[in-house]
Amino acid sequence: MDEIYLDVSELAPPDPMTKILMALVELKTGQYLKVAHSREPVPLYEKLREAGWGFVCQPNLAEQDKAGNNTRIRYFIYIYRLAEQDRLLDYLLATEKRRA
Repeated sequence: MDEIYLDVSELAPPDPMTKILMALVELKTGQYLKVAHSREPVPLYEKLREAGWGFVCQPNLAEQDKAGNNTRIRYFIYIYRLAEQDRLLDYLLATEKRRA
């Protein structure tokens, strides 16, 4: 699967939701959207469900960049087509195993 990365952690509401929804329109089969966000976008979840998207939200446990600076990225949200859920989860698990 191909990752499309979108960092909205520096944006004020409602810009993050707008950017995310615009990016989903461009998403092709075999791609998923990885969103870096400063807060958990709970209002977005209902819109995703209504439009038939799946999502997983994970806290950013590092909360620091490679230089040791604090980052505004508190969450990573993975958004995908429901039909590709199994494929994405397998891909993410395999990626995590390679990092470990």
